[in-house]
Amino acid sequence: MAEKAKNKKRASEDKRLRRRVFELERVIENMRVREAAQNMLSTKKLFWRNVLAGVARGVGTMLGFALLGALIGLILTTAIKDTLPAFARWLEQLLEKIQNRL
Repeated sequence: MAEKAKNKKRASEDKRLRRRVFELERVIENMRVREAAQNMLSTKKLFWRNVLAGVARGVGTMLGFALLGALIGLILTTAIKDTLPAFARWLEQLLEKIQNRL
């Protein structure tokens, strides 16, 4: 008997919480709509927000390319440093063969 009462009370609390969550969702959605409308009406705010977003995007892109370029440069420098002596010897042998044939 006590178990039924607990289940009934729990179901009632669940129903109340679901109703409250639904109300909060509606309030949040209304706030979003109101904020969007305010942004559309205030062209000054909209302009500066977009300018700031564009600057942030540009700085982020610049930093990303700089880091990527530095990383690629480091990898290529290391690769060339390791392979350059072998390439130089091969090129020297090739040039010697060419000169011997002439």
